[in-house]
Amino acid sequence: MTEFTVTGEELWTRMERAVEKVNERLRKTVRILEEAKVPYAVVGGHAVRAWVAQVDETAVRTTRDADILIRSIIVGLNDSRKDYECD
Repeated sequence: MTEFTVTGEELWTRMERAVEKVNERLRKTVRILEEAKVPYAVVGGHAVRAWVAQVDETAVRTTRDADILIRSIIVGLNDSRKDYECD
C-alpha cells in the first residue's frame, strides 16, 4: 500500500491546482490561436471532456495535456520559438 506524504487541505489544494494549470494552458492556447485567426480544433481528452460535460457533469475528467489540431499553414518562424510555446 502506498503511504501518502501529502494529506488534508494541502492534498486538496494540489489536486485542484493541477486541474487549474491544465485549464489555464488550454485557455491560453485557444486565445492565442483565436487572436491569430488560426483554424484549430480541440481534440483528444479535452474534446471528450467537453462532450461528457454536456451529458453528465459529474463524470468529467481531465488529462495532463491539451491536444490541438491545427490546419496546415505556412508560418514564418524566427529563431525565438518561445512566441509559440505555452507554459
